[in-house]
Amino acid sequence: MAVMKRKQYEAAFKAKVAREAAKSEKAVARITSEYGIYPNHLS
Repeated sequence: MAVMKRKQYEAAFKAKVAREAAKSEKAVARITSEYGIYPNHLS
């Protein structure tokens, strides 16, 4: 039985998402759906 590994994001991806969230032009739900991450990752 294989063990699932946690998904690891690159620094550039994290920075891009953080910049998007800091702008506050879009809702958290929209940002998370665009980038395929969970809302808890932004808070």
